[in-house]
Amino acid sequence: MTAPLNINDGGDIQTALNMSPGDLGYCIANATNVNKWAKWKPERSPKIAPLTLDDRKENNFGLNLTRFTDISSLRSGYGGQWEYLAPRGLSYGERFRMYDFLNPTIASSGYNGQAKCFFRRSVSTFPTSYVIGTGGLSFIAQWEPESQLESSYPGSVKRSEIRVTPANELSTTLADAYFGVIMYHANWSGIKIKTASTAVGANSYTSTVSFSDSELQNFPSGVSIYPILSVSPVTAISTTFPSDGVFALPMSPFTLDVASADTAVQIVPMGNGGSGTSPEAVYTMRGRIEMTGKIGMATNGTINSITGVSYNVFKADSDSDTSGTQIGGTQTYQTPLTPSTTLDMNFQAIAEYCDFLRVVISGYAGQTLISRTFFVGVQNQGTEMPLIT
Repeated sequence: MTAPLNINDGGDIQTALNMSPGDLGYCIANATNVNKWAKWKPERSPKIAPLTLDDRKENNFGLNLTRFTDISSLRSGYGGQWEYLAPRGLSYGERFRMYDFLNPTIASSGYNGQAKCFFRRSVSTFPTSYVIGTGGLSFIAQWEPESQLESSYPGSVKRSEIRVTPANELSTTLADAYFGVIMYHANWSGIKIKTASTAVGANSYTSTVSFSDSELQNFPSGVSIYPILSVSPVTAISTTFPSDGVFALPMSPFTLDVASADTAVQIVPMGNGGSGTSPEAVYTMRGRIEMTGKIGMATNGTINSITGVSYNVFKADSDSDTSGTQIGGTQTYQTPLTPSTTLDMNFQAIAEYCDFLRVVISGYAGQTLISRTFFVGVQNQGTEMPLIT
């Protein structure tokens, strides 16, 4: 919005907030579509005079922002961060401040409904599963460079303007903080925290915090991940909360599933056979699923079901041949498999062209893909199909 501000029915404010004509105070207090990332917007304040940029910095730009100093408050407050706190009126000692949509210094630069958040999350940069022994994993935060924000989305709140200590004009800002993650699990007595070694900065595109494979050993499955900005760096895994606190990122926490390397799926035969005449026979193999290992290192992480199960059958010349062509298409099971599930696998084998069948069954334990290969000896007309694992 730009000066002069039209406060009449159908004017600038009601148009920007997509509100019906009526009381402007009600519009401001109840509008749900104020762009919270806009720098110039009404904020909770008893002042009569227009708010300066320094006033807005002291007020966190009207955003609900908390510095957390313990895991309990972080877990309960994460996700409630970065909400816009609209003015509530004189009964709270506040004014509705309709003129806060204007920049008091530059009349042509006010509220921008297209303002953008300084942080952007890409799902691919925040892994949700890891298998021990595969080289470690990294979490990557993506930022909007402030020079880009200024040119493409003027009037957006910048991380270099959000103070760690809002009332202190000499305070460091979130651009001086360090991206990191806090990991929490009920089996732990504390937390695990690690940050990048360099501060976020004003014009960087990404920040990365990495964990080596050895740092993830003995992790349970279902670890809660809280991406944060830490006031100070924690470049080696620590089990204590930083004394000077952390800030939540504007996103939700998520879960990391950690799988052990010895996870295995075994098919235990319950009976099998063929029907038809040589050289072709239609074979049905019956078995049950037997699962060993753990989806996580914790005692409560043992595999109890596998989802998204499918199997493929290939010709084989020996019980180690992995080059044979596929017989038929991929077959799938629509329901999860448990240790008591009976599997029926039907396939046609051409006996005179292959002596063995290679069967590959795969599925997901949590979010981790696992698979098992076994061989079946083909009999021309017999009813036995010896299983070779």
